[in-house]
Amino acid sequence: MAAFAVTVTSSSQLQGGEYLESLSSERNFLLALSSSGDASLTNLHFPLSQPETVTLNTRSWASHLCLDSAGPYAAFGTSSTHPLRVYSIKNDELSRTPNAILHSQMLSEPAGTKPVSSAVYGISRAPLASPWGSSPQILVSGWFDGHVRCHDLRSSSRIKCAGGNAGEPAPLRPVLTMKDPLQFESFYSVSCGGGSSSHIAAGSARHSVVSFWDTMAGVFMRLETIALLSIMSSLKVQGYMAPHKADPLYMTLDLASIRELILSYLKPKAWMD
Repeated sequence: MAAFAVTVTSSSQLQGGEYLESLSSERNFLLALSSSGDASLTNLHFPLSQPETVTLNTRSWASHLCLDSAGPYAAFGTSSTHPLRVYSIKNDELSRTPNAILHSQMLSEPAGTKPVSSAVYGISRAPLASPWGSSPQILVSGWFDGHVRCHDLRSSSRIKCAGGNAGEPAPLRPVLTMKDPLQFESFYSVSCGGGSSSHIAAGSARHSVVSFWDTMAGVFMRLETIALLSIMSSLKVQGYMAPHKADPLYMTLDLASIRELILSYLKPKAWMD
């Protein structure tokens, strides 16, 4: 029988005013994450047994369960100075402390002295045809700062920063960071795959924008709402919209010319270590 996995992000109110923020399942295990950071792992073959619970002690948004890796793990996206953490799973139990903390800073960026608070809203396994191979130890995440980051849990590139808790591992740097040059909003969901199994898609709330990256070809594409396309059809440019249709200082382009102009600005924005 083929393996089955699903991740659901929703808001269902629990007792005490908490919300069930995210569900992730694989095989016979269900990972649940509340809005306040209570994470529980349940073996569905024994649904009446007490689930293993870990408290993250922070506002939490997303979960990702991976049992295919040589070392099974659960990843959690939260709001904190280290918003993306990975917990190992041994003997069907979540570890009490993270075995990996995934940082936002690339190797090429200047070292910071103090971590900045951020949030991770979406987590996914990397596309199967990515440059790093099909390993389940590669995670793709959508961040509050409008970046999509790829982390390889096998990497040894780590960062030394102030503010870490005693006994926690040094934060792991991303192997690839991507940003939409025309998008300045947070990414609330990410998904990977596509026809060539090499695409990463990230969605934001404002204007219903979905951004796509092809990790193999470096091709950047952008989908926007039909409403935005209708605005494009009446766009008058000498760089910006004309105040009056008959203004001689501006030139009206047909839709094909507008598309060519906009695509000239949609160049890949990705940084890889």
